[in-house]
Amino acid sequence: IVVTAKTRLANKVFMHLMVTNICVFFAYSAMDTAEDFGESSKDSEENSTETSETTEAKCRSIKTIFDQASPYLYPFVLEYSVIGATLMYIIFTSIGAPAENSSEDHEGRRAMKTSFKHSWQRPSSIGALLGVSVAMVTFAVLVYFLISLDNGENSESENSELAYTLYLCLEIFLLLVNSITVLVALRYMRNAVYLGMETDTVDDNLLFMATFGAYLQYTFIAMPNIWYISQGHPDHLNAILALLLVVLGLIQATLQTAFLADNDRRDPEVIPSGRSVVHAKGRGLLVFLIICNLSLWLCSTFGLKKAEEHILFHSFYGELPWKIVHNLTAPIIIFFRIHSAAVMSVCWTKAHEKQD
Repeated sequence: IVVTAKTRLANKVFMHLMVTNICVFFAYSAMDTAEDFGESSKDSEENSTETSETTEAKCRSIKTIFDQASPYLYPFVLEYSVIGATLMYIIFTSIGAPAENSSEDHEGRRAMKTSFKHSWQRPSSIGALLGVSVAMVTFAVLVYFLISLDNGENSESENSELAYTLYLCLEIFLLLVNSITVLVALRYMRNAVYLGMETDTVDDNLLFMATFGAYLQYTFIAMPNIWYISQGHPDHLNAILALLLVVLGLIQATLQTAFLADNDRRDPEVIPSGRSVVHAKGRGLLVFLIICNLSLWLCSTFGLKKAEEHILFHSFYGELPWKIVHNLTAPIIIFFRIHSAAVMSVCWTKAHEKQD
């Protein structure tokens, strides 16, 4: 979207919309924190009286459904506000830019699509198949994790601890596979000619801000686990796994941001002779990375809130401070995952328009 008329009014409108989305983000973060803290303070007072009123029982059942759904609804609202503010910022930065005549480009792209070979599409199909397999494993583990926590009496029960261990192992696996794939994809995608820093850096700025949020989130996760291990507790397997997750998360976020910033400045139309097949393999890895990031997004959206309700975080930070920190940083890492997948899809589209 490029606004070329009434730019002064457009500047004010889109700036207002961007600030409004930011305010919605902070408002719902405060509401989520207040609701979580209120529920935890009421846990000791519940089940003190019983009633035989059917109407009251129905109200309680409706409230129970709402309470179980709210941990998943709030992240979507927060994520929507972050994405909305991002889109308003992108449109705001493009106000007054000259519109490009894309009729010739459209015809050229149509001609390119008709000239594709099956061998060029095969790596992308393989990458999609492997990515879907990873996504299915992620979905199965998340379902088990959420069911185990709902059936567990508290966060320290044996069943809940096992589910938490499995969740940490899932994230470690996804981060490790993602990091290795990024390194391999970087080797394949470097066949395209590097254009330098002349390209638009809006996506880079958003990625860098989201990466900084990921750094904050992983730092807040690391500190209580380091403290727990230093206390000499014998049962510290989950703390060690959490620290391993933090290290891999920092490495993966750094590698992926560097890879996307580099790949965004390469021209897939300028590939040296004889390197097209290698570049096609890189496109297949991009498809796999897109699905891996969506799998990590699923973990962050549906599992992160439950995982970070572990009593260790409450003991180290305090219940209310930790809820505030979590509700402010978790949506940023969720945005990092979904925005990375979006940027990768753009990179894959650009690479797929290469004419052999």
